Amino acid sequence: MSTLVKKLEAWPQAEATVESCTQHHCDIASAGGYVGQEYSITFRYEVNGRHYTGEFECNRPWEVDSKFCISYDPDDPEVNTMCDRRGERWVYIILAIAAILAFVAYFWVRRQGIGY
Repeated sequence: MSTLVKKLEAWPQAEATVESCTQHHCDIASAGGYVGQEYSITFRYEVNGRHYTGEFECNRPWEVDSKFCISYDPDDPEVNTMCDRRGERWVYIILAIAAILAFVAYFWVRRQGIGY
């Protein structure tokens, strides 16, 4: 079992409540992704008397005021198992674009006979 999985299993849990569910159209087909309806789910939870909020994307709606369980980092309760890491998505998109460009450049160089 990986260290990350063990770490997440050790995180305490809290009950979270859905605050809002907003439907929007997701169109990232150009990046090879999903096209259709998605929902932004905003939720709140409490740790040691302090309130936190989070948000994640889902392909189905969630009922407002519904409850679910999350795990959170005891050293930084704002970090939890349900929040999307939107910044990390861009890393993967940029890496995918770079890989595609490298692939195209490789075949362009081969076709041009450059370096042979």
